[in-house]
Amino acid sequence: MNIEDFLPRNIIKTFIVLIVFGAFSLILHHFFGAKYLEWRYSNEPNTESANEIQQEEKATQQSPEINNASRDNSFRVDTTEALSPAIYKKLDSTKIAQLEYDQQLWKEARGYFTADDYNQYASYDDQTLWELGNQGDLKALHMLADSFKESGRVEDTNQILGFASIHGSTKALTRLATISQVQSWRTEANEKDKINNIKNMLAFAEAAAMRGDLSGIWAGLMELQNNAINLSVDDISDASAIARQIYDDLQNRRSALGLDLFDNSSDPLTDFQMDYMISALPNPNGWATSYINSAVEPVFSSDIAKNPQ
Repeated sequence: MNIEDFLPRNIIKTFIVLIVFGAFSLILHHFFGAKYLEWRYSNEPNTESANEIQQEEKATQQSPEINNASRDNSFRVDTTEALSPAIYKKLDSTKIAQLEYDQQLWKEARGYFTADDYNQYASYDDQTLWELGNQGDLKALHMLADSFKESGRVEDTNQILGFASIHGSTKALTRLATISQVQSWRTEANEKDKINNIKNMLAFAEAAAMRGDLSGIWAGLMELQNNAINLSVDDISDASAIARQIYDDLQNRRSALGLDLFDNSSDPLTDFQMDYMISALPNPNGWATSYINSAVEPVFSSDIAKNPQ
């Protein structure tokens, strides 16, 4: 006697189909579920690495003996290094090369150069640097700003950085932000002066953001968070108003020199990164909210969602 003697044939067929379907479902879940999790988490920001970078930058910034190069770049976040390797894997080499080339041109037009780029300027005296800088040479202007700073000529340094900003350097704006940032750390300053320096720091960073350079925004948020700085609504409003004044003044001075309107395009590699992965930034003060994404979780583009392989 077998099972067919106890159950109708159609019930037996149904039972067999269910067993086969269940086994197939388990296989799919095991394989594709693992693949999805691998894709999902490989694209999330590496918060541990980000925290290590923040701590390293903060330690460098707060040291009074930091060198010029470190201080000048303290408000710069290199998006090439920040771009997730998992995202690179989704691109062909041609696309990657094009993005990096476009970013390099963008950075050079805004005053971000490598140490090697300055080699030929190392032997120039201040007069030669000024003659070149007066023609809009950003390398010369930043070298001259370094020379003035090393000589303790604070006002001259600020003026040269302002002139570099007129000629398109957003690095000059972030350097001015850093100067205000360092001044806010001075122990002899009273609370009102500290707040004013912080507002100036945020204003220069926001002016750079209006030019398409968001590195100052990220660094400014880190400064506010790491030092638990709480600003009033009026303070935030003041910083944004100062940023607008800075931008308008630079544009007017630029026009007076017969130069074209600012190119306010943003870093192409940052644009690409943000299109694929956007992570939340702590911003309890509500500063510069129009320049950052406030998503609670990473957001992936529809292209990746459709093509996760």
